[in-house]
Amino acid sequence: TISNRRAHCQKCAACLLKQNCGHCRECLDKVEFGGKGLRKKICLSRKCTNMSVPPANSLPPLLDLERGGPSEPFPAQPLLAGLPA
Repeated sequence: TISNRRAHCQKCAACLLKQNCGHCRECLDKVEFGGKGLRKKICLSRKCTNMSVPPANSLPPLLDLERGGPSEPFPAQPLLAGLPA
């Protein structure tokens, strides 16, 4: 679920690196370094060491199951707008 997903800290040395190393097993699998691109993992030198759960206020709103929609109202839009009758 979204609440269990951990976020990068954006402050440690690994998070501040902008380029992949090109030598670790994760980089060697990337297409840009001649790999097949199957692993889809971050470079080991760029992997955050301070991963944490984001604060609750940064999560998207939950669905209101009684109303069958999001907990925040959306502007009403016709579903068939622009379709010929």
